[in-house]
Amino acid sequence: IDSNLPHVAPKNIISIATQDYNLPTPTGIYYPATPKRTYELVEKINKSLNDKNCKELSENLKIFDVKTIISQKQQNCEILRQCNFKQIYSDKDVCFYLR
Repeated sequence: IDSNLPHVAPKNIISIATQDYNLPTPTGIYYPATPKRTYELVEKINKSLNDKNCKELSENLKIFDVKTIISQKQQNCEILRQCNFKQIYSDKDVCFYLR
């Protein structure tokens, strides 16, 4: 869920999530292949996260059917906690939450 331009999580996180945990990612590693609608929704997700708008964040994640949220930014981890997502794992480097 990290707001890294061009809207993709670091490749190491994507690799581990997809290969070891069978988790999908809406934008994948190759950003230019992202459909416009997907890009726009990712923009909305990032905006709702930055605005700390829990309701909108949850609704937008639901559109993608996101069940697992991974972040390497402690600021985002704190927002997810405040939004009452279920914390699965957290340390100084990464956090995992369920929607």
